[in-house]
Amino acid sequence: MANNDLDFYKKFTATTFKEWTPIIATLVFQIININPTWNSFVGIIIASVVTYKDLVENRGKELLEFIKEHGKEFSAEVIKTDSFKASFATIWDSYLKENSENKRKRLKKYLLRLGQGASIEDDLKDKIQNVIANMTDLEAEMFGKIYDVASSYFPQSHMQFDMKDKIEGYRDDVLLDTAHSLHAYRLITISLPQIGLANVIAITKFGKVFYETVIR
Repeated sequence: MANNDLDFYKKFTATTFKEWTPIIATLVFQIININPTWNSFVGIIIASVVTYKDLVENRGKELLEFIKEHGKEFSAEVIKTDSFKASFATIWDSYLKENSENKRKRLKKYLLRLGQGASIEDDLKDKIQNVIANMTDLEAEMFGKIYDVASSYFPQSHMQFDMKDKIEGYRDDVLLDTAHSLHAYRLITISLPQIGLANVIAITKFGKVFYETVIR
């Protein structure tokens, strides 16, 4: 460790915030060592330690370890932008409060995609996080399967299939309920035929963005 790094580390761990824990300080320092741009996120993390110490030591540590593991995959040019900083702040807060391990995994994937430079309109970012927060594991699983089936149609304008015919292994009531949920999230467009269960007639623009940043 270089002297400058050591000096920074001493100042960092000697913060006046008594709640700051050595294990979190060490992880953040290691991340900053990979990419110094992460230094600008320290305030967000410290503020949450004061309020949610136990959650930061558990779930916050989990997310920081993920960032450290994928540190070189985050673009320095992207993470220094105000847009990414704002997204990180909301994702960090959601991650600490999210009880579902699988939803936290989807949040991690979403954060990484943003850090890699995924092109997402700002007004869709909150919408993506809202869907992550509300979507069940079954809905996420089924959306992935629907997307795979839909991808086989070319051109997409010719797509129309009954979920009962293409998505196997689920009861009819589960398929129908999930179809309605995914339609309500604006991920897919469905129609209800006179004969059959539920026709998928489109993956929406938002559905494509959600799949690429959260599900894939």
